[in-house]
Amino acid sequence: FDNLVGVKGLGLVPQIKQRQIGRVSRVADHVLDRNGHISRDAIRGVLELLFAGSPRNGPYTALITSTVPHEGKTVLAIWLARVSALAGYKVLLIDADLRRPTVAKSLGIDRSAVASAQTRPESSPPEGIREDPATGMHYLTCQSVDDRALGRASLRRHECCHEEAKKSYDLVFVDSA
Repeated sequence: FDNLVGVKGLGLVPQIKQRQIGRVSRVADHVLDRNGHISRDAIRGVLELLFAGSPRNGPYTALITSTVPHEGKTVLAIWLARVSALAGYKVLLIDADLRRPTVAKSLGIDRSAVASAQTRPESSPPEGIREDPATGMHYLTCQSVDDRALGRASLRRHECCHEEAKKSYDLVFVDSA
């Protein structure tokens, strides 16, 4: 892989189709199912390489991004966050895709619950943070906004949230556009 694309690879994660996930109803839940052991092991390997050689003196942040939509960024971010939480880390997953946020949908969260948690712009970021009951992972979702609303204020709020998160969490995963 390294020689083929010229970039150091962190590992291979199996592609999972909806029909392959067995008892669970969402691909994001696959790593929690007993049949998801291969995916869990692959994610553990990616996590080990991702943080190998880094000093263990502070929080880690990993940005999950791609140049094209529908590549599996959100599922990968959720899998990384959930497997880390199951390993005992205090983890925050931030949905930073302001145009097409999908973390809530992938976790099976009702859109009205997301809206009610995010409607007060003056609220501090921790008020919108929720806990995944299956793993203890924390996550911050957002509603989609149009291009006119994507200004410095929105970006600054995300920056402030990220800075606060680094004080409280071992790992912060950011699912981006």
